[in-house]
Amino acid sequence: MESGSSQTLATQQSTSKSNDHSRDHSSQSVERRADPPELLSPRNTLPRKVSKIGTSISSTWKLWKWEIIVSFLAPTVVIIIFATLYPHDGRPMPEWPLRISVNALLSIYSMMLKASISFIIVSCIGQLQWSWFSRGRPLYDLVQYDNASRGAWGSIQLLWSQRLSQPLTTLSGFIFILSLGIDPSIQQLMKPSDCSVSVSDGKAVLPRTNKIGVLKENTFFNDDINLAIRRGFSGSGSGIYYDCTTGNCSFPDYGTIGYCSFCEDISNEITIDTFNSSVPDSSCPGPMTDSTIKSSLPINSYATSHDPSQLDVSFNFSTCPSVDYLWASNGTFELAKMDVLGNYPNYSIPGAVTAQILAGKTYSSDKHTDESTGQIIPGCQNDLSNSWRCRQYGAATCTLQPCVRVYNATVEAGHLTEHLIAHSGNLAWENDTREGGLIDTHCLTPEDKRTLEEQGYIVNEASRWLPYNTTDLERTSAMVEITNSLLRQKCLYLSSGLFHNIASAMYIYFIGTVEALPFSYDSSNFTLCSFMGLEILNHIYNSGHVNFNRVQGTFSNISESLTTYIRTYAEDTYSEPALGQAFHYATCIQVQWRWIAFPSSITLITLALFIATLYSRPLGHFPAWKTSFLPWMILGPGSAELLNSDELEETSFDIDDMEKKSREVTVTWKPEPSPHIEL
Repeated sequence: MESGSSQTLATQQSTSKSNDHSRDHSSQSVERRADPPELLSPRNTLPRKVSKIGTSISSTWKLWKWEIIVSFLAPTVVIIIFATLYPHDGRPMPEWPLRISVNALLSIYSMMLKASISFIIVSCIGQLQWSWFSRGRPLYDLVQYDNASRGAWGSIQLLWSQRLSQPLTTLSGFIFILSLGIDPSIQQLMKPSDCSVSVSDGKAVLPRTNKIGVLKENTFFNDDINLAIRRGFSGSGSGIYYDCTTGNCSFPDYGTIGYCSFCEDISNEITIDTFNSSVPDSSCPGPMTDSTIKSSLPINSYATSHDPSQLDVSFNFSTCPSVDYLWASNGTFELAKMDVLGNYPNYSIPGAVTAQILAGKTYSSDKHTDESTGQIIPGCQNDLSNSWRCRQYGAATCTLQPCVRVYNATVEAGHLTEHLIAHSGNLAWENDTREGGLIDTHCLTPEDKRTLEEQGYIVNEASRWLPYNTTDLERTSAMVEITNSLLRQKCLYLSSGLFHNIASAMYIYFIGTVEALPFSYDSSNFTLCSFMGLEILNHIYNSGHVNFNRVQGTFSNISESLTTYIRTYAEDTYSEPALGQAFHYATCIQVQWRWIAFPSSITLITLALFIATLYSRPLGHFPAWKTSFLPWMILGPGSAELLNSDELEETSFDIDDMEKKSREVTVTWKPEPSPHIEL
């Protein structure tokens, strides 16, 4: 090209004046390029030095090296995401240098993955356009391909325009559009959640005991038993004292001596008798009727009577038919009674207390009306309803007995929750004296089992608890040795006469009655008020809302409260506390692995598209021009304006050669007087 000569593209409208020689030269160039067969026929056969797609591994690497590198980078990013999150799944947020957060890393990974996929898709779309223009196409299609390589909106326009005419181009567009979901799907991988982290120097202890002998503090023994029972039936909590320095602790299974409760519904043993007698009374215009509804249990031995007797409740009332009124014959109505079975002291089960509770039938029972409100009890209109609540009477036998209780526990935000997972039940402890023992066979070693079998014990794998005879301790040194060993291992639990003292102190709290005053004397709307009497029984009777579940719950609470008392005040020997693990609250990473499927799938489809583009048969006839516009300039109409004929003949179809030649061409935009481009 001559320096300073002005040349204008034939496709641009130009009103600038040029010398005749330049105009003739331009017209000749346009005319020479106007006939595609004549222009391209010499170049239809590519030079030997031209590298086509897929001709060899070396040429493929040369032409597509950056895309190949990125095709390895994309799945590597997915692997890095997995490697970053997997070690921290379910664990606290990591503390990395410079306070880099996991979310920040995920954002970087997402950006890298999207950039890698976009780079490959842009190259594929650019290369696929040459196959599209192998036939006559509108020039506007070039604009659409260019827009498609820029993002999702351009891809949508291209898909709409081509109507699936080119499958690989369609797939490229879909990937571009779907890649918009990579960011949110990667962010969804990590979900923060509250968790607890162990603290190595934290303290976590709970009181427990393997042996109960002498209490640490027994000056106010009776008062303490009274307090434990009251705390139990009032439901004011176990009152157990623990030490958890962080306020969040967990305790594995641990056993302790305590109390268990067992209740049996014996309502079917109740006998009900009704007695009526006419009594003259001046206050009643007609004869007054004295009535008694007597509810009784079979004859038994009770602590309040030296001779066998019946536990009975008599509901006495008087009625005057002419005035439809009902009076209490004795001023109050007897409603329920509780008594302790057996004579004390009773050594058959040391420390056990068995009580019978009888809620008697009343005037309201057959009417199914609430004693305190006079309203019909919901769900009790059916005569087949036979629950305690509907018939308003029932009986139960409940036992409080020494046992071994096995717990695990948690402390969360300073609140202790113990879970009872096993207990020795109503199994009698060995010995007919005030002392006895139980062995937890689940913690025995094979050597322990052999030693016990040598001493005549039968260790049954099906039974967890084995009664242990403490009277043998003085007979052989072997028994002394095995006893001490089992106590150290927390496998043996020993009782003493203290259980008898506890039972003697508490049995009096289970003897008494509950009575009430009439609130409404109208026999058609009879109601009671001012329920009074034995505190525990009054709690169970609950103003007439008595049921068996309430009986069970009350005794269960009492047994837990007594257990707390024993655990807290047991002697120090063999009362090592249960040890737990202290935790503190933290924010943990919860990885939702299902969300990694989307970016992984997009990556795999992108790699498949890239391979299909590399080895597509139609694209094998085209050099790797991709998105470059230089072939349109150098090999298209007006190329003579850029290069002379010798330079054109020397120029290959390789994009590298075209880029080298393009460095020698200067482009200038001339806005005035008529907009045009000068080369």
